[in-house]
Amino acid sequence: MSELIEKLQGKNSFLPSSENWDLNSLYKYLDSLTLLEESAFFHIVVIITIICIVWNVYSVIFANELIKYFDLENRHPRLKKFLKLRM
Repeated sequence: MSELIEKLQGKNSFLPSSENWDLNSLYKYLDSLTLLEESAFFHIVVIITIICIVWNVYSVIFANELIKYFDLENRHPRLKKFLKLRM
């Protein structure tokens, strides 16, 4: 069993090892940034977050319009409960 665990934690595995999750190097990198670079990084993160939120809201609204357009509640009665919960 220990051999299997060692193989799974090898360099070619998908399991994270302790060297991949070293947050100290990330903190050191963020501490090395100037104020202008930190503010640029913060703005990029905020813009990406806003884009993700807008995309999610848009996709929900568009999906609801598709459900109404194709009249999926009446065509597929098995999905009716799920679609009502979704709305």
